[in-house]
Amino acid sequence: MSVKVWGKRLCLLLLPVVINLLYIRIGLSWFLSVVNNDSPIIYDSVRLARIAVDVVFILLSVFIFYKLKELEIFKPKWKIRHVIYLGLSFLLLFYLQHAVGFLRGQVSYNQQSIDYMIASSQGEYFAPLFLLSTCITGPIIEELICRGLVMRTFFKDSRYGLDIVASGLVFCMGHILGLPWSVLDFLGFFIGGMIFAGLFRLTKSIVYPILLHVIWNGFLSWNLILTFIYFNIF
Repeated sequence: MSVKVWGKRLCLLLLPVVINLLYIRIGLSWFLSVVNNDSPIIYDSVRLARIAVDVVFILLSVFIFYKLKELEIFKPKWKIRHVIYLGLSFLLLFYLQHAVGFLRGQVSYNQQSIDYMIASSQGEYFAPLFLLSTCITGPIIEELICRGLVMRTFFKDSRYGLDIVASGLVFCMGHILGLPWSVLDFLGFFIGGMIFAGLFRLTKSIVYPILLHVIWNGFLSWNLILTFIYFNIF
């Protein structure tokens, strides 16, 4: 691949990331610094704005795949072995989480920050908005970036698995940067990212890692999901 093509793909890869960074990390952070963010209305509005940005981000990413002529990754081939790969990947994530948790003696700092966010929530509609961003839009975005854009842009179908390694590193960095972390946190997210990447490599479709990520995050949020169902449906 020529330097010019690499440069073009790198620019396309960074475009949605930069837009998301400017709006979420800078724009909303500044907004919260000048308003009373203890207000439930403000809290819900910010969360809703985040979801809106996520949707724009997803649409922009799909457009980038169109420009890169990579839309075939959105067309899954529903085969029994692919479903088996999906199930095995979930089991690998399950045992990986328990192994890292056992060695650390506690959950990761990333999970602790999420737990704190849930405990300190002030929004009236926090639960559905949080679940929507954590279990739907968030996983889609992470897979589009870490698996789709990274693996189809750099080291595509590398015979040495460099695309899987690169994907794992990007996924890991996205979960530990800005937070306290340990070597076990790094290894946990890095290996977890490679599990998602391996599933993408085996199935040739971004749909399978997205499904795995949605199911996994839903599994991690089962307590909040059951609480929301109990108090709002039954």
